[in-house]
Order: sequence, then C-alpha cells, then structure tokens
Amino acid sequence: MRPKAFKYNCIPALIAAAIALTACASVGPIEDDIPVAFTYEMQVDQVGEDRIAYYTDGEGAPSIYLLHGIPTSSVLWRNVAPIVAEAGTVAALDLPGYGISSVPASGDYSHDGLYEPMAAWLDQQEAPFVMVVTDLGSVLGIDYAMRNPDRVNGLVLIEAAFMPAEAWRDQLTTMQKAMFPMMRSNWFANFMITARPRFQGLALNMGTVRRYSKEEKERYLGQYDDIERRKVVRDGPGPTAMPRNGISVAPDDMAAKMNQNAAALAETDIPILLLTADPGMIVQPEAVAYARETFKNLTVVEIGAGLHFAQEDQPTAIGEAIRDWLFETGLSEQ
Repeated sequence: MRPKAFKYNCIPALIAAAIALTACASVGPIEDDIPVAFTYEMQVDQVGEDRIAYYTDGEGAPSIYLLHGIPTSSVLWRNVAPIVAEAGTVAALDLPGYGISSVPASGDYSHDGLYEPMAAWLDQQEAPFVMVVTDLGSVLGIDYAMRNPDRVNGLVLIEAAFMPAEAWRDQLTTMQKAMFPMMRSNWFANFMITARPRFQGLALNMGTVRRYSKEEKERYLGQYDDIERRKVVRDGPGPTAMPRNGISVAPDDMAAKMNQNAAALAETDIPILLLTADPGMIVQPEAVAYARETFKNLTVVEIGAGLHFAQEDQPTAIGEAIRDWLFETGLSEQ
C-alpha cells in the first residue's frame, strides 16, 4: 500500500498531465530565442492604503495599459511592451495582490476587492487610453472599460474571458471543465494553492509551449513565498470562484461579473482587437465565433502557435499585432 503522501503528491501531476494532453495535442512552432531577462525598473504608486506597481515604456499618446492574469505578474508583458511602445506609452501593471503590488489593504480578495485599487489607480491616469487584457486581467479590465466608456477607447483581448460565463465554460475542454468543481473543494484548494503554490506552478508550466528557465520560474513564483498572495489566488476571482456549470448563484459572484461584462461588450462601439493563439486554452473556436457574431467593432488576428500565456511563446507577433492595430485604427498619434 502506497503512503498517503505519495497519493496526495500525485494529484498535481495527474491534473497537469490530463489538462495538458487535452489542450495541446498538436502545437506548431513558436518564436525562437525569447529573451529571459527582465530589464525594466518597477515604479510604485500609493493609492489610498494600497500600492500599485508597474513599469513603463515609450512616450506620447495613446497610453496603453497591460493587465496580466493568474499566476503571473507584469513580467508577462516584458517582451511585448517595447514593441507596443512604438505606438504610444505602455504601462504594465501588477494587479492588486500580485507581483509587488500590495495585497488589498481592505482584506477583501474578491473581484470588487481587487477591482477597487486597480480602478482607483486607472482613474488617476490621463484618458482616454487603451487596455490590453488577459485571464484575470480580462475580467477586471473589461469591467473597468465597460464602466468607463468615456475613458477607454480601445480594448485588446488575448486568452480572455469575454463570453457569458456558462457559454465560456461550455467551450472549454472536458478536463478544463473538471478543474472547477475540484477547486471548489476547500481541502483541494488549500492543498493546491495555499499550503504550497502547487496550482500556481502547474498553471505556469501548462500555459506555455516552451519551458521556462529557472530564473523565469523564480520571478513568477517567488511572489508566492507570501501566504497572503496565495490566499488572493484561493479567495479571489479565479478557478475557485467559478460556480457550478458557470451558472451565477449570487449577484456578485464570478459568473455574474462575466455575464455583466459580456452584456456590456455586446453593446459597446469601442474598437476591440481579439488575438488568437493556436490552439490557445481558454479561447476556443467557439469563443472566436461568438466574438465575430457579437462584437460591433472587432478585428481578429491570429498570432501563431501558443497556449494560455502566449506572451511567453509569441511576444513579437503579439506586440506587432497590437502596434499595427493601434496605427490602423487611428488610436495611435505617433
């Protein structure tokens, strides 16, 4: 009989293998010689009791704000930012509770608890501006853009949650869907996220075609030495927060926020750029079809082979697609 520790330690590996196999059975070539180093100097602004960290590149209008997802940080955009900066001023943020931004001082790690410090920082910036969002950054960023249509004049989506929650969940693979009920288990969420950042490491490894260097892994995962940052992942908007079958059961749950975002996106005239990776992970062909049928002012660009964190597999293609779209739409004044 195998010891209990062996059984528990096999769980992450089994999940990783199952999800990875269903997500990336066949992936094409990615960019060669992707830079590992992070060369930007971080800046930190005090916003009330919270701190928002970010780095900048470029100059002139428009301002372009890049929002990352779980379990990464603004580092995700390090090789995209200098290309986009050819069209304006780029700022890549660490979302509240991630990177070196402070954990929300309110102690509220819900959608609203993360949204409020981020929104307070964005409210201080000169408008209008463009937002580039992915993963968690898409749920928070779309919310901001739809609440503030006079401040946001362009939206870029990559591996983003932009559909109604139930439809978004339905287009995922079977194994991806299976993750959500497991994560709703308190024991499992604590084991995978809080006790040690097992989920964070798995999500990072499964989200790219290429393998990370030791330096890159430490840069992304070192933040989780702080248990409060692990709690932000466990208790905040993310895999543990999705209600059963993506069906909202409360007016402020994650599904409700996604549904509100989707309804507003269907009505907006704001130009939207959707970047798609092949095969991607949380944006499948059904999601792309939905976007084409629903959004009024949409451009779709394929950026090549990639999974969830395509910024780590195709940074040049992503940067060039955003830069060119900014020029083509007239959003850039460069």
